[in-house]
Amino acid sequence: MKTIPPFLQPGDVIGICAPARKVSSDEMKDGINWLTSKGFKVKESQHLYGQNNQFSGTDEERTSDLQSLINDTEVKAIFFARGGYGCARIIDRIDFSPLEKHPKWLVGFSDMTVIHSHINAHHGVGTLHAPMMINLLQEKRNEEAANAIIDILTGKNIRYSEKNLNALNRNGVSEGELIGG
Repeated sequence: MKTIPPFLQPGDVIGICAPARKVSSDEMKDGINWLTSKGFKVKESQHLYGQNNQFSGTDEERTSDLQSLINDTEVKAIFFARGGYGCARIIDRIDFSPLEKHPKWLVGFSDMTVIHSHINAHHGVGTLHAPMMINLLQEKRNEEAANAIIDILTGKNIRYSEKNLNALNRNGVSEGELIGG
């Protein structure tokens, strides 16, 4: 059984880090402003806007950024800025064990899948395989996805439906563990 992190409340702190590819403040500002408009405080990691070749910093800096947000008990969720090769280079340097005592949501996809998989396999804490900060508000349809992410993180029940799949749907009930990747 997985531990589900506590649902977010208005005023909670969401950390943002880039453990892989570099980002600019211009690329992050709309997402950060949007999170703030939803009632959350945002904490940017120290090297969020750093640069080391295509990465947001050296392996040590990116490790330090993610580790500091994991260790920070004030941070209730961590949004990853963007994907791109880099997480596989630091995964073995990060101590995820603080999540077992203080679970928090980790949100992202792409290169972050290695982080989701590691936490799922070794620490039993649920994470959210979902769009990252850089993708959050790129298109009109992404605003719907962004709102769904907040609904999930705040504990609202969400429903998915697709009108065009009726021929493929099967009535019934199922149960299982869903793992992104």
